[in-house]
Amino acid sequence: MKAMNQRGMTAYLFFKVYNKLANWPKNHSPEDDLFFRYVIARYAAYPNVIWNLAKEAQYEKSTRYKIDRLKFIRSTDGYHRLLTVHDDSLTRAFGTCRCRASATPTITPMAIGTSSDIRTILRDMDT
Repeated sequence: MKAMNQRGMTAYLFFKVYNKLANWPKNHSPEDDLFFRYVIARYAAYPNVIWNLAKEAQYEKSTRYKIDRLKFIRSTDGYHRLLTVHDDSLTRAFGTCRCRASATPTITPMAIGTSSDIRTILRDMDT
């Protein structure tokens, strides 16, 4: 991550990839929380990280679970990195609700054109 950051590269991290035959922990289980906490603890401090809940998130049928995970990521990430979800318009629609007292959206709709745009946003977030 550090080497990527030094080269001006952004890491776009998926927590899950649903269209692969992975053995994910059971939803809302202690193992599920542990996995998410580990990834966040391991990578959140790097300024070049963007979180993505899942690739092909539409394969997870529980919208409630996805919204809960987005809230979990947002509340666990002390650096408040950008957070989005791939290819799941329903979760994005519900996920952009204002679900904290601070009225901060849970996820950041991603419509960024170039990596330099992303770098500018990340730099501005850290100031």
